[in-house]
Amino acid sequence: MDHRLYDPTAAKRPTNLSLNQDLVAKVRAMGGSLSERVERLLARDLETEAMRRAALAASIDESNALMENHGLVGEDFNDGRFA
Repeated sequence: MDHRLYDPTAAKRPTNLSLNQDLVAKVRAMGGSLSERVERLLARDLETEAMRRAALAASIDESNALMENHGLVGEDFNDGRFA
């Protein structure tokens, strides 16, 4: 996990969640702490979203660089009617 995205040493606090009771029962039957599982999944989700946003930003930057270096697609065929 990329710990720059959040502080893993931050204090824990009670949080009220509404979860599917069958899902919770099955996960609890597997053993371990439900809180730790949820926290791990939230951290993974945060990292996935950060990576998705970084990839999107990189794509936008690449697209902007292409337009800056080569102009817009079809620009050579514009006769000025759509300026």
